[in-house]
Amino acid sequence: MLSNLEVLSKAPRELFLSGLGDLAVKLIAYLEWHLSAWATGEHICPEIAALSLSSVRSAVQAAARAKEENQGAMGSLTDALHTSALCMQAYGSSRSAAAAEHTPAHFGRSAER
Repeated sequence: MLSNLEVLSKAPRELFLSGLGDLAVKLIAYLEWHLSAWATGEHICPEIAALSLSSVRSAVQAAARAKEENQGAMGSLTDALHTSALCMQAYGSSRSAAAAEHTPAHFGRSAER
């Protein structure tokens, strides 16, 4: 029987890149959250913001070693995606992971309908 990581490591490359892209834009969300806190006084949780940023770093590191160690890279990417989701749950909103960079995705979906 295959483990979950073995199954994921056999998935098309596009799925790995999709997860990587999802995490890469978290850097923009991190910067935007800090900018908003500075400009408007919006509350920011430094611990959640740092943890969310660490998920971006993990994803970039996973991408760097994906060709040599696909299964390990897929595990790191999966952990990073889970960390991002847990940050949103802990904060009670998607602020730690989604910002203005996410808005165009909604417009694209609307145009498809």
